[in-house]
Amino acid sequence: MQMLNSKITNGSKDKNQKQLGISNRSAHKNKYPFLKEFSELISNVPTNALKTILITPEQENLAQTLWAANRSKQQLDSSYKPEINTLREYYERVLILDHKKQWDDHQKSATIYKDSHLE
Repeated sequence: MQMLNSKITNGSKDKNQKQLGISNRSAHKNKYPFLKEFSELISNVPTNALKTILITPEQENLAQTLWAANRSKQQLDSSYKPEINTLREYYERVLILDHKKQWDDHQKSATIYKDSHLE
């Protein structure tokens, strides 16, 4: 994937630049390497280990808050069907979100490092 030329002031793009889009699924999959493996790994970890070893207190609080909010919404609206039903699934989702955030942070720092060496 080519980077935008930082000297272009009007924001136009290089003709040959590939864009992330619905049709470019392979580029989407590469954005978060090892996501499938990470998901499989945490799905096989016992819930107690997720809660006591892998999740930080902040992540646990987020998962429990989201779980409680969904339960409340479900009680108020009987037609509401949440995608995630168990607290364990919320723990897994929070860990996956953190995994993605770490890769996003890595991509940003790698780009900054690369750009600073090009000058």
